[in-house]
Amino acid sequence: MSRSVAVTILACATIGATAQEQTLIVGRAVMPDGSLRDNVAVTIRDGRMTRVADGAGVRDGANVVRRPDLVLSPGLIALDSSLGVPDLGEERRTVIDADFFPVAGWAADSPALVRALREGVTAVMVTPRPSNVVSGMASTVRTWSASAAPDVLKQDGALSLVLANSAYSVAREPSSRAGAMAMLRRLLVSAREGGDDAPARLRELAGGRLPALVRCETGADVAAAVSLLGTYRTPTTVIHTQEMRDAAEHLAGSGMSCVVGPYSYEMGDVILSGARRLAEAKVNLAFSGAAAADDPGSIRRSAWLAVRNGLDAATARKALTVNAAAIAGVSDRLGSIAEGKEADFVLFSGDPLRPDARVMEVWVGGRRVYAASHAHHEDKVIGATHEN
Repeated sequence: MSRSVAVTILACATIGATAQEQTLIVGRAVMPDGSLRDNVAVTIRDGRMTRVADGAGVRDGANVVRRPDLVLSPGLIALDSSLGVPDLGEERRTVIDADFFPVAGWAADSPALVRALREGVTAVMVTPRPSNVVSGMASTVRTWSASAAPDVLKQDGALSLVLANSAYSVAREPSSRAGAMAMLRRLLVSAREGGDDAPARLRELAGGRLPALVRCETGADVAAAVSLLGTYRTPTTVIHTQEMRDAAEHLAGSGMSCVVGPYSYEMGDVILSGARRLAEAKVNLAFSGAAAADDPGSIRRSAWLAVRNGLDAATARKALTVNAAAIAGVSDRLGSIAEGKEADFVLFSGDPLRPDARVMEVWVGGRRVYAASHAHHEDKVIGATHEN
């Protein structure tokens, strides 16, 4: 971050900290369809957006805040991340570990959370290390909390499955994709039929009551995931980046979503055009937050690189917001500037897809918890992501 921007993490919010109604009027806002709308007024009460309307005609008052030069966006969600959990634990020897919750290792005082908040990341979907075929549960947590305890938005977010070399071992079964597929297929059939040998989480998945998050290393792994879970009614998201031409073909018409990235400047056009291929195949996509613990700006960078390689801008903004919230299991609370949603949002100096757009303010639950000024002195942090 530039030294010309002074950063403040507010331990006590200066705006919207009470049940008193506040109205924020911005120059532009990212809407649920990914478009940018001019002159939007958002009314906030009790931590929620109670009204989203045209800002024209709203009179100035003690409870009206104007930000005419800024762009309002839902807070970013770091998907498939270890942000906030510095230690995901050692590799576990149990091949089926459905009840492992990495969020149990949440560290509210992690400096990575402060860095993420500065980049507009207001929530993180913490996923298990991909060392087992069934590696545990993904949970979604806010990056800012009023206490040292994690503000868990979704505890049982999705069951993490792995079809990748990281879950195979010559020392134990399975040793290959074919072995993993045979194991999962047997357990899912047993779960659907009420068998006792299938873990309770797999029975929930087979019954369509628990989403699946499937990490795939190759296009063939994506095909295997579609074959394995395509007959079940459970919402499924595939995590895959490399062989997107094949993956898009396999995912087309499956109803499954896909998380891509993180993208980098060093990647070739074949990989960076993957998001465009998914959109053309009518697959809902979102961008990975796997690098967010060290580089929280990587989420927006991935979106910008995708747009530079052919992805429609509105689709990219939707991937950053609405789609990310749906995959994280929190779309009923976050992910869009809409009435009834919780007031977790970011004010950018420009379109969030622009690499030069800076985060100027971050609000969580109707509280302004971060503010950046234009003063020419070094960044200053006067609080943390939780109040003592």
